[in-house]
Amino acid sequence: MNVISFLEKDIFMSYAHLDNETLTEDEKGWVSAFDSALQKRVAQLIGRKADIWRDHKLHGNDIFGEEIVDQFPKLKVFISIVSPRYLKSEWCIKELKEFHKAASKIGGVRLA
Repeated sequence: MNVISFLEKDIFMSYAHLDNETLTEDEKGWVSAFDSALQKRVAQLIGRKADIWRDHKLHGNDIFGEEIVDQFPKLKVFISIVSPRYLKSEWCIKELKEFHKAASKIGGVRLA
């Protein structure tokens, strides 16, 4: 059995919530817009609805939950949206490290 066959989730998107904030209430944040476009394009490429997970509710002062860490061994792709805020966020760096740790146990990491 190859590694890809037991991975359940297509993509996990890691980003700093500050980067998705808008200037006005009626706008969509650029991370949300990217997520929407990514959902559509990946579905076109794989022929089914993509399973893309990103955190819509947790914020930097919330507890880093098992809900997030449990996703990592099941992932095919981890996307980091790197920004100045991302690099300053303990939460984002922890996501990255936890994903790397999980991926290293099942075949390693390939940067693209």
